[in-house]
Amino acid sequence: MTVSTNGLGGLTIHFDLRNSLVTDGTGNITSVNPMITFRALQVPSDPDWEIDELRGTAVSVSAPNSFVLQRVGGRQFTIDVKGQTGFDGLASSINNLPTGALVEVSGKPQQDSSILTDEVESYTAVPCGDCVEYDPVERSRDEPRARSSCRTMVSGDMCFTRQ
Repeated sequence: MTVSTNGLGGLTIHFDLRNSLVTDGTGNITSVNPMITFRALQVPSDPDWEIDELRGTAVSVSAPNSFVLQRVGGRQFTIDVKGQTGFDGLASSINNLPTGALVEVSGKPQQDSSILTDEVESYTAVPCGDCVEYDPVERSRDEPRARSSCRTMVSGDMCFTRQ
């Protein structure tokens, strides 16, 4: 597989567990012979070609059609938004997605290396301890407890909060 500079590449790895296990006549596993296949994905025609949970920062927004997501290492991706794109968290649509927001997107890569997104989640960074997490025992995710409840992802000394 060859990927051009700033291009996208994908690889499917399939571990066939059923055919990897060697059993005796009574069905006991006697050994494991890993059966693994690798397959390069072809952009954008391959049905398995999908990006899930690509995280970064929204560095510019061109409402109503797109925004630019920058990964920690500096690589930037154009994120194309369609009418059916779901927004969750800090922004309810691309029109109120602030630059600097932490975002997580899922979608399909396009031939031009942009990503046509299905879903965008947006967060703000706050010092840990400034929010109360959902209580999964007492309430569902849709029913937060306390007055400033939020969903929190912890990374180092910062919490990324979706209020």
